[in-house]
Amino acid sequence: MATKTAQKNTSNTILRSLPSRQAITLELVAALAPSHALVGRLCSTFGLDAVDYEGIREATKNQISLSAEALQPTVNETAMKIHLQRVVGSFVGSAHGAAQFYGGKVTQARDLTSKLANDDRDEDRDEDREGVYGFESRAAGPGSSPPKQASPPTP
Repeated sequence: MATKTAQKNTSNTILRSLPSRQAITLELVAALAPSHALVGRLCSTFGLDAVDYEGIREATKNQISLSAEALQPTVNETAMKIHLQRVVGSFVGSAHGAAQFYGGKVTQARDLTSKLANDDRDEDRDEDREGVYGFESRAAGPGSSPPKQASPPTP
């Protein structure tokens, strides 16, 4: 009997110690996704077609409504709620994935821009350049031997 209680307490402890995932909501997706103004600027900058938000929203609403109307005679209210929660959840999850993809691309672009700026700055530094011929380079370090001097020519 004590073994079952110990196993149950161990499994409860493991479940409590796992970090909880943030709920994916429409508000979270809206915060992660680019604004309408930013999308308009990106489209004009890169020569892309403008996104028809209202058309997409209307088509999605019609699709969910048609699905609900088709299921209405065969399922009860609880089953309809569960079904619609799953359908809407999948649309929100898809939008969340797209927003994360966008955020990843923004991060990559910032990293590349920062790296390019740092590369330009590094060209002005002398740290990685070779020393004057015949003198020890700073890059050689303390453990390396000095360069060999050419012996004078014998007459």
